[in-house]
Amino acid sequence: MSLIRRRRKGLPDVPLASMSDIAFLLLIFFIVAATIDVDTGISLSLPAYDPKEAPAQVERSRVIEVKIVSEEILLNGSATSVSELVNVVASKARESVKLPEEEKPVTLILYSGKVPYGKYISVLDNVKRGYRVVQDEISRQEFGRSYRTLSEEERSTVSTKVPVLITVGELKNND
Repeated sequence: MSLIRRRRKGLPDVPLASMSDIAFLLLIFFIVAATIDVDTGISLSLPAYDPKEAPAQVERSRVIEVKIVSEEILLNGSATSVSELVNVVASKARESVKLPEEEKPVTLILYSGKVPYGKYISVLDNVKRGYRVVQDEISRQEFGRSYRTLSEEERSTVSTKVPVLITVGELKNND
């Protein structure tokens, strides 16, 4: 009887050199294919431009003028704080609930080019908050719920009574 020596087989070798290439290509693919959602700036709805339409003229008595210059905030010419804006805008909006649309107050925010972005945002937020406070009061009186929980139709009703009328402009050097 002849004895044949059996060779002991080892585990098969898988070439791993190309594995790193495949992993790198997959990594590049997923980086390129991923959608990156970048929210920058402020979301504002601007009206459509009509060159035939003349700019609207607003009586000075309807305007709540907020000037942001360097470190100071001026409300109708006098210095104020950012938190005081909510109270002033809310009181003007409350006074105008029963007025027709052409007599409702308009908030004019004027800023100089050197104003920090954060300060501009806080002023804009507080002006909007002033309008929202009154909208919330009206919605609780009429519908018994906060403004956020109203349907679109109910929101429209409240928005006609208390519209958010804000216009923004930049101060020129001589202002």
